Amino acid sequence: MIIFVINNRNEEKRIHDNGASTICKVYYSAWLAGEGRYICKYYYFVQGNKYYGVEVHYNKNCFIGDYYQLTYDLQKPNINRIDLSCKIPLKLLYQYFPQGKNPFEMDSTKDAGE
Repeated sequence: MIIFVINNRNEEKRIHDNGASTICKVYYSAWLAGEGRYICKYYYFVQGNKYYGVEVHYNKNCFIGDYYQLTYDLQKPNINRIDLSCKIPLKLLYQYFPQGKNPFEMDSTKDAGE
């Protein structure tokens, strides 16, 4: 338990000191009945590579297909934090990507791993 807390704090510091923002898309969301919380799995792109993340949370309004702001570590993009309070409406998604460059509409073959 202590190792997890220390590791989590180190990751939070790395993201705070070295972070960049992007958008992620939720592809899985479920209620964890035994824990009284929800889980969502999401993916995002950094320099054409696809990354995955998981968040266990209390936000019952996180659904498959939703987009959220995410901050990731520039040195290690697999270290990330989703911001469930910053949902991106679908109609505004185009503002975050140049015309025709929305990675969620393109099928990425460069998968950085889960």
